[in-house]
Amino acid sequence: VCERPGVHLVKYQRVPGLSSLSKHLVVTLVADGKDYHIAVVHLIRPIRESGIEKHGKQLMALDSWVRSQSGAVVVMGDFNDTGKALLGLRSAGELTHWSATHLSGKSFDNIYSLPAPTQAMVQRPRYPKKPNKLTVATWTDHYLLEATVP
Repeated sequence: VCERPGVHLVKYQRVPGLSSLSKHLVVTLVADGKDYHIAVVHLIRPIRESGIEKHGKQLMALDSWVRSQSGAVVVMGDFNDTGKALLGLRSAGELTHWSATHLSGKSFDNIYSLPAPTQAMVQRPRYPKKPNKLTVATWTDHYLLEATVP
């Protein structure tokens, strides 16, 4: 979220209704008179039966939270899934043609929003073609994903 005239941070918090998400932060702000509700998440990997079940519960909790909001809604972060749809929101992945957002070559990170994002780009961190563990620890295994939400 950029700081600029006309943008006012209302609050940031963890949300009791999203307690199944161990990693999340919700930011509410007003930009040029319009409310934005932004959830930043890192969902569990949907592997093994328990992980698949917990991942599903996290998506259901996000769906419930999205439906309870008024104004623009943005859900962004590491979904640990290459799924192409979430909560009836539009995906920045559509604008990047599902480019890789992770060192593994997968499209795990995304920005979903309503209204739909109008622009998006993925920028790979500056590491070599085959980075070593130190390089990844210094930077990240995630690429920068950026989107414009009107």
